[in-house]
Amino acid sequence: MSLVISLDSGTQSSRAIAIDRAGCEVAIGRMAHAPLRIAPGGAVTQDPWDVWAALEQSMLDCVAALGPRAQEVEAIALTTQRYTMIPCAADGTPLMDAIHWLDRREGDLSDSWLLRVVGWIPRMRTIFATCRGRVLRAVAPELVDQTRRFLPLSAW
Repeated sequence: MSLVISLDSGTQSSRAIAIDRAGCEVAIGRMAHAPLRIAPGGAVTQDPWDVWAALEQSMLDCVAALGPRAQEVEAIALTTQRYTMIPCAADGTPLMDAIHWLDRREGDLSDSWLLRVVGWIPRMRTIFATCRGRVLRAVAPELVDQTRRFLPLSAW
């Protein structure tokens, strides 16, 4: 019988779960993440390498738990935290911790007349002001020119 491994990285831990065709859990690996870094002003960040290590160890533990059944794995699926973004260099190396989806910092909208006008609409202001690129400009302007890719955690 074939198996699928589902990798899931949440806010507190990562998991790898092997599931059979009947939807039954066959094996699991799980590893906790280091606590989120929470700072004044709504800053919430996470070390992307910690998430990588947790996903890797979860997968290794799941495969070990499968034993010889690991040969039955036909597919792997990945899901991670929504809107957790990592500013990366051209080679994909993170330039700083990931800006977590819980981060509430805002960037400046004053550089564009259109965004200033749209910013009058409360929900639109929130959407544009919390855009991770604008937040990066506000909190780490020295990294803006070095950032070649702004990747969601799942793509990194």
